[in-house]
Formats: sequence, C-alpha cells, structure tokens
Amino acid sequence: MNGLIISKTYKTSFVVFASSVGFFYNTAREFKDDAIFLKKNADTCTPSFHLLSSLAIELLPKILVSLDVCLKYKNKKEFEISQDNLIEEMSKEMNRFGHNLEKLYKHFQDLMNHLGIKNIEEFPPKEAVNKRNYFVWQYNFDFSGYVNPIMIKNIEAIRYGSFANKPDIATVCVDDDKIIDFLEKLDNYIIQKKEDVGQILLSSS
Repeated sequence: MNGLIISKTYKTSFVVFASSVGFFYNTAREFKDDAIFLKKNADTCTPSFHLLSSLAIELLPKILVSLDVCLKYKNKKEFEISQDNLIEEMSKEMNRFGHNLEKLYKHFQDLMNHLGIKNIEEFPPKEAVNKRNYFVWQYNFDFSGYVNPIMIKNIEAIRYGSFANKPDIATVCVDDDKIIDFLEKLDNYIIQKKEDVGQILLSSS
C-alpha cells in the first residue's frame, strides 16, 4: 500500500509500527534464526554463533523500547508528530542502553519475570580497577532452574576480542543449547507484545 495513503489513513504510531518497527523486528529475528541455524548445522564452537545470538539478545528487547514510544503517541496524527520525530525518539531511547544488557533487561521487569531471569550481572564487575586483568567481557544471566548463570558475550567483546575496551579472549560454548532456548522464549515474548500493541494502535486509528 502506498505510504502516503497509509499516513493519511492511520495515526503516526501505527504507520511507524507497521513499517520501521516491523523491519527492525525482522532484522533481530533473522539474527536469532541465523544463530540457531548455524549452531544446529555447524555443530561447532564458534564466535559467529555468539555474535549473532548476542545481537538478537540485545535487539529483541529494544523492540519493547520502540513499542513503548508507539503507545506514548498512539493518538497523535501526522500533523501532531511526524514519523521522523517518532523514529528519532525511538533511537534516542534505545541509545540510552547502548550495549548494556544488564541495564536493558532490568528496565523490563515483566520480560525478566516471563523468562525466569533472577538477575543479570556484567563481568568484569563495574568496580573492577584494571579491566584488562580479565579475559572475558560478558553478562551473566541467572535463570531460575539453572545452577550456573548463562554467559552472554558483549557485542564489542566478540567483535574486537583482546582490543575491546574490556578484553575478551575466550570462546566458551558450554551454554550454547541454553542460549538457543533463551532466544526462542525471548522471541515468542516479543511476538506477543508486538501483537498486543498492534491491536491497540490499530483500534486507536
């Protein structure tokens, strides 16, 4: 459908939800799907799986950030708030979290409860004096039902390794199957939230 017709027919939030947020979600979901496909078919310990899975684990909750902004302006028309302004606000809200998974997930307590996440801690700890004394940079996700936390790599750590702000020189794959389960449950939660918000925005239009 022509974008101009959509913008004249629906409220700004719904147009952005159906276009930009939809594309953003599809990208995050593809990272998740590619990570699972790689692991199941390569069946090897590879940083590529952790790069893709960490991207998905960061981006999927950021869909919730965009949904909150959509709901905030659900009754506003194009002449009241433009699509560009709405997208700019979404970007600013997402950028507040950076790559910090601890801060991001703790912002959405319902998500943590749904996934059974009891706590998340960045490692090395924030109070570490010399971060270069450590050999990994990750987030430890403490899930109900698991004795040990699931280790999720920081995006910068995977990309730059020993040259990252906090060096990471270890590829640990003991949690890979648990990460796949985490990804599937996370995506299912986001899908449901998208459907719920979509219905609200549609009814508001």
